[in-house]
Order: sequence, then structure tokens, then C-alpha cells
Amino acid sequence: MSISGTDIASCPAAWTPEHDFIVCIYQKRSYSDKFVLSMKVDIQNICTEELEKLLKSSRTYDFFAKYYDDEGYCRQEIIELVKKDLYPLPVVDNENVVWGFHIIAAAAKLGIKNLLCRSLNSQALSKEFSKEEKLLITLQCENRKNNYSWEEKEKIYLFIVKELDGKVSDSVLSRIQHEGLFMNSVSLYNSFPAHLKNLIQKNIVDLKTAKNCTAINERAWEELEPYLLTLTFSNRRIFLTNLSELLKKNALDKEFDSSKSFSFVKKLLEKKNPLEAVFKARYPDFSSCTERFNQFNSEVLKDSGIKLKQPPYFEGNSYSVEFSFRSKKHLEKIINRLSVLKEKSDEIFRLL
Repeated sequence: MSISGTDIASCPAAWTPEHDFIVCIYQKRSYSDKFVLSMKVDIQNICTEELEKLLKSSRTYDFFAKYYDDEGYCRQEIIELVKKDLYPLPVVDNENVVWGFHIIAAAAKLGIKNLLCRSLNSQALSKEFSKEEKLLITLQCENRKNNYSWEEKEKIYLFIVKELDGKVSDSVLSRIQHEGLFMNSVSLYNSFPAHLKNLIQKNIVDLKTAKNCTAINERAWEELEPYLLTLTFSNRRIFLTNLSELLKKNALDKEFDSSKSFSFVKKLLEKKNPLEAVFKARYPDFSSCTERFNQFNSEVLKDSGIKLKQPPYFEGNSYSVEFSFRSKKHLEKIINRLSVLKEKSDEIFRLL
């Protein structure tokens, strides 16, 4: 009996008590995708004793954290699916699991005496699979392109580095994500301490922001987290970048240790508007100029209909005004107010 499919991940289980195993035919793309190979896989009925061996086998290809709870046990929903025989077939190679360790763990917990598995040791295959091919099969079975967690991507990355000397084909990487920067981005993630990885996993910070914020220590991050969750992602990035630059500047002072760094962050969070406070602390001159300019506008041009614009960051030698009028009388009022602006303009020219 045989079944056709596009790859090993899509081969359905088809088993009845009178069959010890079923041969399943599928097509496997080559790494170059230039040609297609027809291959045969045995679907074997694994008994309890063999399941126990598989549970103790190497977990080299067990990358996928989504199947396990925080304590490392198989999630209850997986156990329920296996209990109802609603599971994709695990892939095994001799006494090792290539994919589906969570299914085998669930079967063992349920005390299932027999479990259908696909075997890569079929005589019909007449070949041995390389580690890279097994990785490809694992990713085909998982079929979660662009939906892997950072923790899962890090495990795949470490496998590539340790088992494949950091070299893998683009066809394998394309099974993980669309972008071609997998190795570089995960290498950066792997370099971070655990607390930063945790923040990235929780989408509190992105990879680029984390890279620029290594000056913020672990205690400070713990204090910051509740406040960060109240900000938009864009404001979160601005806040953290400004804070990190401040801490780097303060770190030039030898007496500014981690304890003082934490106190600095704590005092900042006590402010009415920490986002505004950290900006003012990083750009004191610009902030002061902005406050004085706004005050001038309020005192001299309030309700005049005249918009006075400063040069960016007050770097330049000229201001501009914008106004509109609806009558001759209205225009006269604006001209009179512009005369007042002229008389008091020395104050704003000192800001440039």
C-alpha cells in the first residue's frame, strides 16, 4: 500500500491492525531545487520497548520549545491529541528521533504500546541521510516558516554551528524564515545575556534596541519592564536609546557603578513623565532652548494666528513665520503683532 505526497511532512498516516508497516512514497526536493528525487519511507509500528529507547536517545534535533511547558514536560494538548490518534508521524533514524520527540514522550506518558513512526532506515532508500538532510526533514515536518521563537531559532543556530561547522544551504535556511539574515541575527541574539534574551522573547525590545542598550544592567531592566509595557514600541525604543546613552556617559565616571546606575534608573521612573525626563537629561541644551522658545511663543504670539518656526535643533541662523488673513483689518492686526515680534526678537536669536 502506498500514499503520494509532496514531502515527508505531508505523508498521512494510514494504518490498520493487519499491517505491520506501510511503505510511503514521497518526493524530496534537492538543496538546489533543480531536480526531484522519489524516495520511500517505511512507516513502522514502534512497540513500548522501542519507545523507551527513543525517549533516552539523543535530542540533537529537538529544537522546538512550543511543545513543552516551562518545566520541560510535554504540553497537555499534545498528550490529548496523541490519545485520540490525531498526530503527525514522528521520524526516526535507528534509535534516534529526527522529529516528533514530543509525540513519543506523550505516547510514553499515556502508556501506548504501539506508535506509528516514519523510519529513515528503509532498505528502499538505499542511502544514509546527512545531518543537514535530517535538519531539512525536521524543518519540513515542523513547517512553521517565519513562526519560530527566538529560543527555537537559537537551538537551530547552535546545531548549525556545532554539527555543520556553521555551513548550511540557503534551501535549509529558507525553511526557517524568508529573510537571508538568519545566521547573523541569531548569532547576535546568542551573544546576549539571559535577561536580554528574555526581553526579546517577550517582544519588549527588538534585536537592534537590545544591541544598543547593553549599558542597562539586569536590575535596571527588571525595574524598567512595567513602565516599558505602557509605551508604544516606537517610544519604548526612543526611551531605551536615550537612557542607554546617558548610562554610557555616566559610566565614564569611575565612581558610577552598577548600584548608582540602578538608582539613576529608579529616580528617573519616579518622574511624572520618564520619557520626557530622559530626553531632557540626554539633550539638556536643546530641551532648554525648546522650553524658552515655547514660552516666548506663548507670551508674544498667542492667539495671533502667526506660526513661528525655529531651525532644526536650533542649528541655523534664521527663523520663519507662517500666517494667513481673512480681511484687511485682520492683516493689520497680524502686522502689529509682527512688530512686537521684531522688538522682542533678540531673545529668540540668542537661542541659535
